Amino acid sequence: MTGPTRHKLLPDVPTFAELGYPEFTARVWFGLLVKKGTPAEMLSRYTEAAKVAHANPDVREKLQAQGFDVVAETGPQLLPNIKEQIARWGKLVKASGFTAEDRGSTR
Repeated sequence: MTGPTRHKLLPDVPTFAELGYPEFTARVWFGLLVKKGTPAEMLSRYTEAAKVAHANPDVREKLQAQGFDVVAETGPQLLPNIKEQIARWGKLVKASGFTAEDRGSTR
């Protein structure tokens, strides 16, 4: 488990951090991202639609059954996480020497 804590669906499975590998701590997240300069009215509409979806018991239940922890964050709340992820994983990608041109195919 790469999360910072044990997952409620797999409470007996230790996290990588518990096993001595804290550098493998990561969380999966999904967000609605829009182009910079999107009108405030549109941002408000998207935010409200996401809030309605997050509040829907059927949506929450289905996501939780798949192992997701549903956390409704707005752009200002999510932005620091995005910046931290770019800094963290950007260093790893740079250190690996991988480039977009290396994406190749095994076909």
